Amino acid sequence: MKKEVDLREISVYDLELIRFWRNKNHVRKQMNSSDLITSEGQKKWFSSLNKKTNYIFIYSEGDIDIGVVVCKITDVSKRIFDIGIYCGNEEYLGSPLNFISLIKIHDYAFQKLDLIKCITSIKKDNYSVIKMDKRIGYCFKKNINIDFDQYILTKEDYFISKEKMKIFIK
Repeated sequence: MKKEVDLREISVYDLELIRFWRNKNHVRKQMNSSDLITSEGQKKWFSSLNKKTNYIFIYSEGDIDIGVVVCKITDVSKRIFDIGIYCGNEEYLGSPLNFISLIKIHDYAFQKLDLIKCITSIKKDNYSVIKMDKRIGYCFKKNINIDFDQYILTKEDYFISKEKMKIFIK
């Protein structure tokens, strides 16, 4: 049976759910900042977002919300972006729906936004994200610090990898 993932752009009504997920230990320990997020901090973050460079979605299966995917344009002129993903709904940890949502946000970035390169940082011990990212064509670029490495994905490499995974994706 084919699993379907839907993306919906976040709204002010999603802030408490996102904050709840973001403060979970399994999510927080993989972030650049592992601080707990307050309700006020979450509202401040949301109101400061530039809607032309930040594309943030909740991914779901039917009416069950699973997690968050982010596409942040980091260099408009060079068409470079960064990607983030986390599964907040613990019942879906390890689910292929997380991978499918990663495909969807990359398709969105490369096709709809016409971006050409993703440069992202991943915590060195976040093995599940590293595995997913490598599967879609990311290559290690450099060590950033003791905790994080930088990875790069070009539009061309993404679509080559996606073509190789067609059977898996379906």
